[in-house]
Amino acid sequence: MIKKLLAFPLILFFFIVSIFFYLLIIERNPSDLPSALIDKKNT
Repeated sequence: MIKKLLAFPLILFFFIVSIFFYLLIIERNPSDLPSALIDKKNT
């Protein structure tokens, strides 16, 4: 039971981190990443 409770936050954490790195890798220009995340109109 305790192992399942510890595994869920770890899976969630790795999921969020993998999404972040995926967005970081597919973004051509890293300097545009913060503005792209805040303002979607310039995509």
